[in-house]
Amino acid sequence: MNKNKFILKNIFIKISVIIFKVILFFIKPFRRYFFYIRNLISYAIWKNRLSTLGKDTIIYPNVIIHDPKNVKIGNNVSIAEFCHIWGGGE
Repeated sequence: MNKNKFILKNIFIKISVIIFKVILFFIKPFRRYFFYIRNLISYAIWKNRLSTLGKDTIIYPNVIIHDPKNVKIGNNVSIAEFCHIWGGGE
């Protein structure tokens, strides 16, 4: 019985690996577009949260903006990961 479980486990692992490889095969051509899609989604989210957000602005993941309604970001700005921005009030 123990040997059967071992065989079934190996078959399951091999099938899982094959399925994973097939999925990667179909996704691989679209990986280069992931950066652009992520930036479009990030831009749309920050456009609604910030006071103003200029065009061609890239805000990378893990950026923290405190009090975003007081923050204005101009055109062609790139904010790197793990930056903290404080939108202090008056």
